[in-house]
Amino acid sequence: MVDTTRATTTSAPGHELRPEYATDAARALEVLLDASLDPIVDMVLLARDGHYEALSHDGATRFRRSGDGFEVISVEGRDPLVDQSTDAFSPLDAELACRHPHRGSNAYPFAFETTAQLFDSPAAPDLCVVHSAAHNWEDQGGHRGEHGSLGIVQARAPFVLAGRGCATRAWLRAPRASSTSHPPSPSCSESRRCLTAPTCRARTAP
Repeated sequence: MVDTTRATTTSAPGHELRPEYATDAARALEVLLDASLDPIVDMVLLARDGHYEALSHDGATRFRRSGDGFEVISVEGRDPLVDQSTDAFSPLDAELACRHPHRGSNAYPFAFETTAQLFDSPAAPDLCVVHSAAHNWEDQGGHRGEHGSLGIVQARAPFVLAGRGCATRAWLRAPRASSTSHPPSPSCSESRRCLTAPTCRARTAP
């Protein structure tokens, strides 16, 4: 068990898979997580029994909110969210050389926070199917790849900040997660202060 928290209090998701739908969900997962769909389905996310889950063809992880962070409850096989680094496939040349990484080599920055944000809403789905980075539906008028994924190529985006109090042509050194519906963690609060307070210049690098 990996504990990434500083406290022991927990909070349950806002939407969970209801018991009466458990059988239907199990049938859907049997299809979605089959090896034949591995080139298309990256993973499936859901919330039940007070925790969140990320399941893939070759493994699964279960986690929950705890204090200011998240606690991993269990891992089976290969943890699909094991790599949550924010600097994978960087700089740009590295990303261009691997535009559609497989789950085994992909990174999912802030995956716990993003998953929790989804299921903390009462309007969340029972199952969230995440397409693989190489999903190809060009024959149906689409394109290769996906949009809005947990994968780093989709999850990472430039954030340009300009205005009074901020140094010109500066870089914010630390990566930040987008805000969520859950009360912000101290790191999120620090980020907001950085972006709004006169100390912005001190927190950037030329």
